[in-house]
Amino acid sequence: MINKKVINFFLIYTFLFTLPVILFLFNRIPGKYSDTYQVWGKTLAFQNFISDHGIFSTIWFQIKNLKFTPVEVIPWFQYLTNDFVGYNIVWLGSFLIAAVGMYLLVLYLTKNKSAAMISGIIFAFSPFHISQAISTNIGTMHYEWLPFFVLFYFKFLRTLEIKNFLLAGLFLAFVTFAEHQLLAFIFPFIVFFTLAFFIKNSEKLVEWKIWLYIGIGVLTFFVFIKFLFGPLFVISNSKDNYLDAGKDQVIRYSADLIEPILPQAYHPIWGDFFNRYRDNTISNSLGQKSTYIGFTVLILSLLSLFDYKRRFWIKLFFVFSGIYFTLMSFGPYLITMGNINQDIQMPWAFYYDNIKYWSNIRTVSRIYVISLMCFSVSAGFGAQYIIRKLNKRFFKREIIRQKAEFRKKQVIQKRKKNRIKKEKARIKNWKQLKKFVVKRFKEETKDFFKRFEKSKKDFLFLINKLKKTGGKKGKKKTRKTKQKIDKAQLKARVPKLITVVIISLITLEYLSFPVPTMSMNYSRFFDIIKADKENYSIIEIPAASSYSYASKSMIYNQIHRKNNLAGKDFAREVDDNWDFQENTPVISELLYTLAEGGTPPRKEIINDYYYNLGTKILNFYNVRYIIVAKEAMSNDKKFDQEAFNKTLDFINQEINVTKVYEDNFLIAFRVNKSEHLDGWFLAMDLKGSYWDTKEGKGRSVKRSAINGAKLRLVNMADYEQNLRLLFNTRIKNLRVVKVYLNEEYVEEINIEEDKEEHIVNLNRVKPGENIIRFEITDTKGVPVKGHEFDRGVKFYNLRTLGERVK
Repeated sequence: MINKKVINFFLIYTFLFTLPVILFLFNRIPGKYSDTYQVWGKTLAFQNFISDHGIFSTIWFQIKNLKFTPVEVIPWFQYLTNDFVGYNIVWLGSFLIAAVGMYLLVLYLTKNKSAAMISGIIFAFSPFHISQAISTNIGTMHYEWLPFFVLFYFKFLRTLEIKNFLLAGLFLAFVTFAEHQLLAFIFPFIVFFTLAFFIKNSEKLVEWKIWLYIGIGVLTFFVFIKFLFGPLFVISNSKDNYLDAGKDQVIRYSADLIEPILPQAYHPIWGDFFNRYRDNTISNSLGQKSTYIGFTVLILSLLSLFDYKRRFWIKLFFVFSGIYFTLMSFGPYLITMGNINQDIQMPWAFYYDNIKYWSNIRTVSRIYVISLMCFSVSAGFGAQYIIRKLNKRFFKREIIRQKAEFRKKQVIQKRKKNRIKKEKARIKNWKQLKKFVVKRFKEETKDFFKRFEKSKKDFLFLINKLKKTGGKKGKKKTRKTKQKIDKAQLKARVPKLITVVIISLITLEYLSFPVPTMSMNYSRFFDIIKADKENYSIIEIPAASSYSYASKSMIYNQIHRKNNLAGKDFAREVDDNWDFQENTPVISELLYTLAEGGTPPRKEIINDYYYNLGTKILNFYNVRYIIVAKEAMSNDKKFDQEAFNKTLDFINQEINVTKVYEDNFLIAFRVNKSEHLDGWFLAMDLKGSYWDTKEGKGRSVKRSAINGAKLRLVNMADYEQNLRLLFNTRIKNLRVVKVYLNEEYVEEINIEEDKEEHIVNLNRVKPGENIIRFEITDTKGVPVKGHEFDRGVKFYNLRTLGERVK
């Protein structure tokens, strides 16, 4: 078991290395980027889930659905303490547990506590861990369970004990819950490690237990993965696999060749100096700061191979794996100072092209976590080697010095004895004898107290031994025992000194404090609308266009708990996820056109003018407040002061609103209720892949459509209306278009000329949203489908006319 002193050391080191997190434990959280807001918002969301459903129902929900990711664990700590303390405890715990896990793994492999402590420091406080923790890649930063899994998996392979089998499975589950990509990253390592073990220990293959455990393990693994990631597999095998970010994103999130040897960006002394060499790298600003190995670690890892007489195969394996997974972090192609050399394919390319689902992994550089684990173990072996070597050398020198000193003392003692003999020979009378005795007493007393002051422990030990044993024989035993104690103390002192030196060098290379922290302050207006128990929607600008502010908006949504129409996809865009916002008049202008610095109207194939209906449209969708964020202007490229002013002008001029609140964070407008809801509007329905991208400008904007293209026709009145749909078309080949309203056949149009205008009567349009669908075929009735937009029909200049049904 691990010593309490070791845990205390790692705990104190964690507090010091991550300053000032511990100092702001109650009012700030560590982080610097938008992802921190996203994680905080998710933890608040799960806290609200606990409050809404109760403790026991939430626990049952988590067990039933295997919901144990960090954002579903952190809220429990927050629930038991408070928001900041709970979050910070888990954040700091990641460093402490990572250090302890690597300590136990290396201690098991080397039986050397000093080497194990060094490895624990490397693994827990590497630039990779600091980078993931500051940018708050919450899943990847919680990689602390990896060394526990490797430890018990190795123990299981050696002993075939069920206890180690179950613990290895448990910690592999912890790894998976922390971040499912960590499971993908550790999988090649497991394969390599298992093969290496059985090559070295082929006799294990004849034991029936190993095959029984492998069968149970593989079956349990696939059932667990199927249950946990079933929805992801469905998406991955679908036509609209939004998880596949494409090779461009994979390259963007790959590490550059210079990163493993370029000191980390967060270093307070020389970080800025080396950052100039990152200017031309194409990797993202977060990923490029995390794969620095450290020259001390690299030297220690190489030194591990010098000790080829002891467990050389496992040392070679970890060094090889460290290098291999570093090469993996470079992505599919070699990238040097931003230059992509597609002629040199890296190991990642094989996985990307040949292993199913591997293409879904976008953050390539994070596989470095496996390399970090391997280098930490290798550095532990290297530290063990150098400690043993230097300890032996220092010990030999010390023994030679002690022998020389002992001989010197013997010469002095012999001279002293000869002097005493001569003095005794000169004694002639009582006075001379008395003088001799007094002088000898003073000399012996002086020598005695010198020895006493030099080492009280040795003195007491000597007295105790003299009491137990008598005469010259006892003195000889005591002297030998004392020499053994001196040697033991010397052997313990040298490793400590070497360990302190190595840890100091690693600390100097990995230094990253002060760790940036965030206050998470927000406008009191969100508390005001939280107190309002009525259900309604809000529009928050620019939460649909600004990545940074959309991340903050996740927090605000959990505070006010109203339906916010504004939002944004992070990491991967989901097709049609925001189709309603992007294609509903007025809402689209507020969330996108104005927020992105544009000027209304937003160009589309629909040319109706809707601004006189702006208030009614917002009333129809129960939008109560429009919130314009002042704070977004300071960190958003498009939503600047000009866009901010345009947005305010549009709201005041085109919508019936009342300004109700303003502070340093935002301005809030209440949308006044219209006396009567009437009118209608037409909007695009871009779900699926039935409409091609826009072409042209202004009123000549066109979209090609294939069979299945749809429009939304919204009747805002509470009565039926007769409407007419007018539109223009262009074709290359003769086409037949059938029009359906809410899946009821309306009219068939034969398009025979290159340019035509059409009118379709839509009678008795029901209140609410209605769907217009176009069935497009050739003259033989064969549907135009797939992505053959050049064979479809170009639509433009769509508009509507109507009247109330009498």
